[in-house]
Amino acid sequence: MIRRIPLPALVLLALLLFGCARPAAAQPASPVYFLSVGSSRFLQPADPADHGFPELLGARNGANSLADLLAQGGAKFGITLTSPEGSIVGKKDIDAAVEAILARIAKDRRAGETPLLIVYIAAHGISDGFSWNQFSVPGDLTYRGEPEKLSPVELAEQAIHAATLVDRLNKAKLHYLLVVDTCYEGTPSRLDSPVLTPMAQQNIGDIATALRFLNEFHQNDPVLFSIEPGKTVKVAPDPADPTHNSMGPLARRLVLLINSAKANGRGVTLASMVAALTDPHGDPLTTPSITHAQRAAWWDMPVIRAGAQPGEIEDREGTATVPQLCCLAKSARAAAAPKPLPARGSVILRSAAGESILGGQPLTLTKDFAVTFSDPQTLDIAVADPDGDWSFEFAAPIPLAIGRYAGATRSPFQQDGRNGMSASGHSSGCNELHGEFEITALPGAGGGRLALRFTQYCDDDKAPLTGTIDLAFGN
Repeated sequence: MIRRIPLPALVLLALLLFGCARPAAAQPASPVYFLSVGSSRFLQPADPADHGFPELLGARNGANSLADLLAQGGAKFGITLTSPEGSIVGKKDIDAAVEAILARIAKDRRAGETPLLIVYIAAHGISDGFSWNQFSVPGDLTYRGEPEKLSPVELAEQAIHAATLVDRLNKAKLHYLLVVDTCYEGTPSRLDSPVLTPMAQQNIGDIATALRFLNEFHQNDPVLFSIEPGKTVKVAPDPADPTHNSMGPLARRLVLLINSAKANGRGVTLASMVAALTDPHGDPLTTPSITHAQRAAWWDMPVIRAGAQPGEIEDREGTATVPQLCCLAKSARAAAAPKPLPARGSVILRSAAGESILGGQPLTLTKDFAVTFSDPQTLDIAVADPDGDWSFEFAAPIPLAIGRYAGATRSPFQQDGRNGMSASGHSSGCNELHGEFEITALPGAGGGRLALRFTQYCDDDKAPLTGTIDLAFGN
């Protein structure tokens, strides 16, 4: 669907939004285009042995808010790709949107013209811990195993690989700003090994450093990330409605910048955008973005122009319906997965005010349990619920046994040697967490009972989610 602002409203819009000032630009105006992606919803795997990603509702709001401001500020044409209720933004949707915006630019382009393309992506984000490739997660991506052991080669095929996208934009021979408003989650690879000599370890370390440099994008076209490699980032309040809406932290910084410029009748250049995104004192509710871009003269070109004619927006929705499993070798993908065990019993959850998943409400689950022992160190429990399925995962660096497991962090992203856990449901989960669990009964061959209790603190919550799980197997 194409959205246009009616022509009779243009003069009034310019007066209300921009005033009458016409700031001089250091660079002549070039046509501005944009692609704004907000992946808020994520398909969940049918197999309890596999993993999905929780909802990220602020992603859609931020993508749409930024797109509206860019179009109102004079961008010629842009595409939004989001996932409202009932839709999922898949890898193919994003690839198609990239090609569509580049095709439109090529069609409009005049001789001697260098357009500017702004690409904004809000989603979950993961990385390998060796060369720190960054992957934005489409809504149809699921995975099996530990995230740090996923194949970067296959992730590049099934997720949005920052380096691949940069390469595609470079081939288009235009200027661009790429804003990756996602986590950069990953566990650093251990390079020490008893079978490698110190010289070999040093050589591997040098290779990792060189590859990381490439993934930092030391170039004129700015590539900005929400957070440094290995870390997570949270959504931030929407300046227009901080109580009820959220958006990605970099979307918030850009919205604040553009709204301030509009209120003062000023335009916004690419240089001022990069400065606002990287300013350590620019916004107390967000952290500055990470970039290694090298400033160029063309950064002074206007992006938001006072009194400019608003452009068009093509709104797209995701079309994915089937989860795509990543990232096993073909032989492993064909192998039989650990079989979920049906169980009967109960999961009793308690939440106090200030806890974000249940919001202070209790919940008892009594049916549709599937328990998977993915390996001796990992236990997964899937529960079907009409208000939203639940998933529980408990892991340790040693085979699970009866006992207490303290100091747990979010599974499956815990560091080597740490306990891991995760309780999520009703389309909510934690970016980061800490907690503990205690196993009081484990099933043996042919049947038995699983009993445990846990305490989980999600992100900055002051109150925990606690749970008691008591399940029986066999006849």
